[in-house]
Amino acid sequence: MNVISTYSLHHTAYVILKLAAHDRSGLGYEPPLRGRKPSGLPQVAQLAFVLEGMPGLSANLARLLAERFGSMAALVAATEADLAAVPGMGPKRIAQLRAILHGG
Repeated sequence: MNVISTYSLHHTAYVILKLAAHDRSGLGYEPPLRGRKPSGLPQVAQLAFVLEGMPGLSANLARLLAERFGSMAALVAATEADLAAVPGMGPKRIAQLRAILHGG
């Protein structure tokens, strides 16, 4: 369930009207899946941000994977045993992640 925070009754009405207008007319662009992209963060934090956007990966699991592998190249090259060594990575998550990373 999504929750949209507003500042006041007036702002709530404005947001509802904008959503209705976008529903009728479209946005004219593709909205991002998440908020602002991080800038100036260490590589591990940037990798965790990318991984959080993948299905089945929570923020905590994304952080653990980023800390363990350090780069997308290392994550792609990881074996199933390497992935299974990360707490929370079971066979289903491993298969799902490998399918995303390897296009299968």
